[in-house]
Amino acid sequence: MNSRKDELAQRRFAKLVNQLKAMMTANLRPEYRGFYGQLILDRDAVTDLGELADLRRAARAAGRQLGWHVRTNVAINPRHH
Repeated sequence: MNSRKDELAQRRFAKLVNQLKAMMTANLRPEYRGFYGQLILDRDAVTDLGELADLRRAARAAGRQLGWHVRTNVAINPRHH
């Protein structure tokens, strides 16, 4: 049973990486390899995609797969906090 949960978690993570990779390539200029651009996800997008820690880990994995430098940050808008 535990290995089945691990496999499911790995598939979910791979799907998240692929989603982020698609978002990154669609919104950032590939010739800059991730530099000079930002992929900004609002609260709703983060909620739809999953847990913040998993999302950040997946973004770094997607960047590695693309050969890009990725840095993740969290900004809290005080008006919506």
